[in-house]
Amino acid sequence: LLIVWLIAVVIPFVGRVPGTLISLSITAGAVIVGIAARPLVENFIAGFVLTFSKQFHTGDTVILDKEYGTIEDITPTHTVIKLWDWRRYIVPNSGMLSKEVINLSTRESYLWAKIEFYVSHDADIDEVERIAVGIAKESPYLVGTEDPRLWVMVMEKEAIKCWLAMWVGSPPDAWSMRTEVGRRVVGELNKRGIHAHAYLHSPVD
Repeated sequence: LLIVWLIAVVIPFVGRVPGTLISLSITAGAVIVGIAARPLVENFIAGFVLTFSKQFHTGDTVILDKEYGTIEDITPTHTVIKLWDWRRYIVPNSGMLSKEVINLSTRESYLWAKIEFYVSHDADIDEVERIAVGIAKESPYLVGTEDPRLWVMVMEKEAIKCWLAMWVGSPPDAWSMRTEVGRRVVGELNKRGIHAHAYLHSPVD
């Protein structure tokens, strides 16, 4: 309404206004409108690129800004990500192109899942391997032809860091397998007296 009013006021005086001033006014207006519309145009172009480059698809599981979720919708200006706790993370399409995004759905046939845990230096690593690998083999989420593997990663001052690596079919299965296998491994190690650290107790007088 303000623009219409200004046009109505200015039209009778257009003939008296120098052409240079009119050109400068139009140029300044175009610059202001361009600056104001830049985010919209930028996100619209990014949405076009996302759609036709097929970098992401609806249903893809992604990690963005340390948030884990599933792409629910890709609109011309923004992308909606459904987070693991059912919140919605709204990301401008320009952000989807400029940020580092881990797409867990763009992968080989199987997905690698691992559990990181510690055992004390006096633990029998062979026994730890038999327990952890044996439990992983019994998991219904295990897929592929390669058996689970236990790796000794780092021998730290107070404990030994171990990785239990397994193959699963999807990100939800990876989460479920880590939870199920991890709980069983902890229980079995405790039952066998294998602890995460070797605690030193001073003698009691």
